[in-house]
Amino acid sequence: MRRLVAIAGQFRGPATIDDILEKVGAISLLTTIRYWSISGQRWQALLSNAHAVTSADGRQPRGDFSAAEMRSGASLFVSLDENGPLSPAIYRVDIKERTADRLMLGIENVTALRLVLPLFHPGELKLICIVDRRPDGAWSLHALLRVDDGVSILLQGDGGSYVNRAIAYYRHVAGIATDQEPPTVR
Repeated sequence: MRRLVAIAGQFRGPATIDDILEKVGAISLLTTIRYWSISGQRWQALLSNAHAVTSADGRQPRGDFSAAEMRSGASLFVSLDENGPLSPAIYRVDIKERTADRLMLGIENVTALRLVLPLFHPGELKLICIVDRRPDGAWSLHALLRVDDGVSILLQGDGGSYVNRAIAYYRHVAGIATDQEPPTVR
């Protein structure tokens, strides 16, 4: 079953697209994101480990990405370890478009996420995020998370967990406390 989660919001925050790129490129800070766990009924860390890596094989960790690296147009890679039983996975981050007033980025898993067997195969988790400057100087953020057909039956709930995770990332980019009450989906 394919799942789509769409979120949209507005925020005042970073002054420039490069400021937003610095925030997006600070991969090590992703471990500070908290989301509402529906199954645990509590706020918890979204990721237990997050770092930039030099390539899709994920073997060589490196420091966070600078805005200049994010602007380069090259595919960048990150290793993300969910706070749970799934194995760490490598994701590709691509800046699809960047102007002074608009940023579009795509994130996709390039390795499987496993419990023992693969639960998410490569390419089955995709996020597109668009940030636009509004005429009043605020920013709008639109994100679409797609989880493809091959997902294990073990993970096919009502989708609330995906919503809470997407909202937590939005709050991170917007500079809002990620564990701000109330949670989007209890």
